[in-house]
Amino acid sequence: MEDTPYSHGLAHTQEGAWLLSYERYSISGTEDTSVFIERLNRIPIDRFFDWPDAVLAMQRTGFVSLADITQHIQSQSISSIKKRFGQNFARYLTNIFGIEQDFQQAALFDKPIETYQPKTFFFETLQFDYPVMQIDQLHAPVEQMLQTLSEHLQKRKLACQRIEWQFFDIHQNSHCIRVHCAQAQNEWRLLYDLTLIQLASKQLPFAVDAMELICRDLQKRQDKNHSLNFYGEVSNNRSNDGLALIEGKLKARLGEHAIFKIRYQDSHVPEKSSPQVSVFTSSEQQLPPCHQTAPRPT
Repeated sequence: MEDTPYSHGLAHTQEGAWLLSYERYSISGTEDTSVFIERLNRIPIDRFFDWPDAVLAMQRTGFVSLADITQHIQSQSISSIKKRFGQNFARYLTNIFGIEQDFQQAALFDKPIETYQPKTFFFETLQFDYPVMQIDQLHAPVEQMLQTLSEHLQKRKLACQRIEWQFFDIHQNSHCIRVHCAQAQNEWRLLYDLTLIQLASKQLPFAVDAMELICRDLQKRQDKNHSLNFYGEVSNNRSNDGLALIEGKLKARLGEHAIFKIRYQDSHVPEKSSPQVSVFTSSEQQLPPCHQTAPRPT
């Protein structure tokens, strides 16, 4: 059996190593980032086989090699390439060089120093004067604690997708209920509705003496522009909340594993190109440029 031919490439990024595998550079072990950047700059842009449309547009603009792209990024930042050739292609270039998309300094190919960011979380507890026996009696304290969470998120420009409720009896027995949202929230109303759905579908095993609200996964809020509503029309946020309520009801009645979404996955095997993911996770729906015009298997 004949040996299968192969090529090796070494760079500071995975995409860069793939491009340099087409060249013939010996590996001495003393290479650093500047050496890899110098070698990558010599590569012609027609080596981007997965981006034919972007390559054609760049060639018409006058780009020939990666050195031209490097010079353009250093003078005008990566944002101009993102606007002209698309966000996905700009992300591919940043992956080649190992830089940040929003990094706009003179020393562009030095990654910014990573500073320690302590993990933030929210915790609120409430002790009842007497054990609570009915689910309806929990509605008011749930609303009060979620409003406190909402104020905490809005003041710090944060959002969350999942919260956790812990219920305790006088003997310190605990019962946990987890609430998920398809989109990050900084308002309390949707979390309140989903919590009531969970409470209505599950019977507490004891009389509640204390309860805790925990939010472990806080994230920065993504501000979006919205048009002014002068005619009382239903906004996109309300329609999204309605979908989230339907998902919450299905999860409460059928279980979390009974509902799912389909996302795209890069694979030449048809049954592996559309795997199932949890309904509460984000899913990739857009085909990469190399597959948008290529024939797909039946």
